[in-house]
Amino acid sequence: MSMKKTFLFLAILFSIKNYGTQYVPLVSENVEWQVLNTTYPYEFQMAKTITHQIYTLHGDTVIGNLAYKKFCLKINTDDQPIYRYYGAIREQNKTIYYIGNGYFTSSPYFNLSPSKVKAMNECLSSYNNDGQEVVLYDFNSKPGDYIQWGYNNKQISYEDSVLVGNSYRRRLHLSDNDVIIEGIGSVMNSLLFFVTPMPICSDYFNNWEFEAFISNGTTLYKTTKNQSVGYQTVYSQRKAYFKSDSNTIVTLKIDSSAFFNDSIFYPSRTLQLVGDECYDPKGGGWAGKKIVFENQWNYFFNEDNDSIKIKTDAGINDSWTLFRRSDLTISATVTKWDTAMVMGVIDSVKTITLHVFDSSMKPTPHELENTTIALSKHYGLTKTLNFIYFPSIKYSPGYYVPNQYDLVGMTHPELGVQHIKWFEIFDFHEGDEFHYIESTNFLMSGGSASEKKIIIRILKRENFNDLIRYTQDVEFLLNYQQNTKSEAIITYQHYQDTNLIHKNAAFDQEPGIPVFNNERTQMQIYPMINNDSSPEIYLKENNCWRRSIINDDACNFVSYAKGRGLISASSGCWQLPYESKEQVYYMKSSVTWGNPLVLTNNEEVYNRFTINIYPNPATDKINIDLKDMTPCTFELFDAQGLLVKQKELNALSNSVSTQELSKGLFFYRVIVGNKQVKTGKIVKN
Repeated sequence: MSMKKTFLFLAILFSIKNYGTQYVPLVSENVEWQVLNTTYPYEFQMAKTITHQIYTLHGDTVIGNLAYKKFCLKINTDDQPIYRYYGAIREQNKTIYYIGNGYFTSSPYFNLSPSKVKAMNECLSSYNNDGQEVVLYDFNSKPGDYIQWGYNNKQISYEDSVLVGNSYRRRLHLSDNDVIIEGIGSVMNSLLFFVTPMPICSDYFNNWEFEAFISNGTTLYKTTKNQSVGYQTVYSQRKAYFKSDSNTIVTLKIDSSAFFNDSIFYPSRTLQLVGDECYDPKGGGWAGKKIVFENQWNYFFNEDNDSIKIKTDAGINDSWTLFRRSDLTISATVTKWDTAMVMGVIDSVKTITLHVFDSSMKPTPHELENTTIALSKHYGLTKTLNFIYFPSIKYSPGYYVPNQYDLVGMTHPELGVQHIKWFEIFDFHEGDEFHYIESTNFLMSGGSASEKKIIIRILKRENFNDLIRYTQDVEFLLNYQQNTKSEAIITYQHYQDTNLIHKNAAFDQEPGIPVFNNERTQMQIYPMINNDSSPEIYLKENNCWRRSIINDDACNFVSYAKGRGLISASSGCWQLPYESKEQVYYMKSSVTWGNPLVLTNNEEVYNRFTINIYPNPATDKINIDLKDMTPCTFELFDAQGLLVKQKELNALSNSVSTQELSKGLFFYRVIVGNKQVKTGKIVKN
């Protein structure tokens, strides 16, 4: 079919699909919404209460010179109804506005005490009240738009039309699988769902589900009774962070999407194993090359373009064929369906168990036998597999390739673990204060040692396009020892300087996403920045990217925190030469943490204890005389840095046997608490 004919066909199809649709106002007379309400204590699900509620527009009111319809809960029979007022609704230019509180304000209905209702309202993520008007729906929105309705922020994936009564109405499909119909509102949740968030600190589970829409006593639209409708595996408008079984965090985000009869999502590319110890940054994402939504089927495609099928509307004990190949069949069964905690909030979760069969449909041993996948109603996959390699890895990995992933965080809404941007880490403000202790120790290798106590106070902040400039007050006390034979030198300084925080695009990359150098000969994979910023490094060899082996990287660690900058850094193992920097105190606004340092010009905090270690050279023992510093720990290392002696010292005079040690050079250190107070060398004759 030519391009011109294709466009003509799509135009005709679209015109037919939407033929006869015209906008129907939501705010009108004699309309009712039937809603199914479920509530129960989190700790006692057996006390579940399910009620059918009817909401309607009853009566008029004027607020701020604007005319509204009263939104009410209809109680009792049609003969003697009681209308409980919740808020007011008005409509202007296809936009629906709501003013008032949500469902939780009706304590008599839920039989909750006033204090319970107050506690529930205080912990809501939305703070709508009688004086704040919010947009409930905006039917001027179109596919691709990100919409802010009430407290929800979502994307409109696509639109179509649906028969309501005897005419068609426009229907919007949201990225979280919610469905909005003109003149009705949400037909997956309920009319006020967008302005009524679930209270995350409440001990009650509450949920509303749309049942039917009635106009002038006639039911015009009813939703399906299948409670599985509304489940979806992934979402295009948000990033999800998963922790792998190798304890790293990777990102799942949709780079692009297409909407025809099906919805097609293309996950961002991540590093993929394409041969023995050979990686490809241009392969598909770990969630597959693409993901296709077709009604209630979600298809994931592996590296061979085989499909893995998840039936999102499956109920308890429902089974289907998840994957089929000439030599292998994998079935899936919903073995559990219950509420569970997902990233700290409650949600409905299905557990899907896999079983593996050979070509004759006999059970066969396989690594995926009895493996489970978990799917939640509002947050998608919470436990999943590496679909790009499904059902098994074909190559020998040079580095451990994860197979399973658990959801630990997401954006929109922000739940669980979050990736922190570089400028968010260094988000300091005037009056912020940070205290550090910075240590180095190279005495055992013939070098120097130092301990530096630092206090940094932020005096001024200046924002630029690609950097932040801080004017800061700096105070430090340095204790420095050139070698084991020299005396310690104490230096105190107090001054002002500037600190420039430049934009760091590499660190702003999402975890698991490849970052190349300018020559594209080196590639780095950064982990979640608030956990550990040490990247994995890959080098290009011919057509392969191979992981670089870095010596001693197991002893290197850097960690940051939002608004606190660097909080911890170290290099070198503890029994070898090392460097470290630790944040021991901070103050931001009225929030403080840790123990503040107090520095003065004449502070004698080092070598304030007399420690005598003799004889040197030693023969069969080492004597250790202390003064006012027990208990402490004495450690002795050989010339290779291996610990050969360790003894707890609880007396002022102590001895350590050296009879079993061979002749040669040894290093020692004395530790009080977590602080190293003396180091040196000793010779055994």
